[in-house]
Amino acid sequence: HATLSGECQIKNTATILCAIDEMIKKGFSISTTNIDNGFKNVCELTGLQGRWQKISDKPTVICDTGHNVAGIEYIVRQLNRQSAKQLHIVMGMVNDKDVNKVLSLLPRTARYYFTKASVKRALDEQDLAAQAAGHGLSGSTYPDVPSAFKAAMEHAEEDDLIFVGGSTFIVADFMAFQRQ
Repeated sequence: HATLSGECQIKNTATILCAIDEMIKKGFSISTTNIDNGFKNVCELTGLQGRWQKISDKPTVICDTGHNVAGIEYIVRQLNRQSAKQLHIVMGMVNDKDVNKVLSLLPRTARYYFTKASVKRALDEQDLAAQAAGHGLSGSTYPDVPSAFKAAMEHAEEDDLIFVGGSTFIVADFMAFQRQ
């Protein structure tokens, strides 16, 4: 039973409740039980995954599909509140986002595993690492998400946190790898 968590869900919930209110005004029959069941079972009903989704413990592994400045701001706030010994970030982006602004928001103390998703829009991991270095972020490059995640797991200790994100496509590749 998966649930949505993460700070971004507070705003999303307010938006959904406002939309439901408007639908009720238009004559749709939506009970509080319907609303409660919808929120409790949103992942099962929609198939939505990857929003501050905890995958495992020891080390803690979390992924999030946040990929723009606003989404990364939420993620960084949540990462800063985690009590991990060391933060490892498996990171990739697509080439049409504000890469430099996103990189400027990321924690400099993390160990990075720069990679690319298996889509044409994916930013090359070497280019990402070079841009990241300009923001004081350091790490290694990997040709795909599975190899980057495996490297993070090899370096992480039980009380560390591995975060996987930067792109919806990175999380999709990660989830596909997890299902293997």
